[in-house]
Amino acid sequence: MSEEENIPDNDDSYRLMLDLERLESLREDLEELGLSSLAEIEAALALITPQKEAELQAKRELLAELRAEFRDLGLSDLKSVEATIATLNEKLDKLDDE
Repeated sequence: MSEEENIPDNDDSYRLMLDLERLESLREDLEELGLSSLAEIEAALALITPQKEAELQAKRELLAELRAEFRDLGLSDLKSVEATIATLNEKLDKLDDE
């Protein structure tokens, strides 16, 4: 069972923190790879064909995961990831003030 399945229905702050963690992880991966958009991820995936070499295969799998995250979140670039992170932080601050 995933963490999201264990969230109580009324725990908005916990859900926001999980979303924030997901976005921050995405941002870190993008920065490590030197990429800043879904288009760049797609281009990198197109250049790396399935390989027997473990390192390239691992990079390809990471790129595929990042592409899936972008699509799932409905985001297109690093700026939109950072904007969403800022929005979530603001929401968490408001919940903390309550």
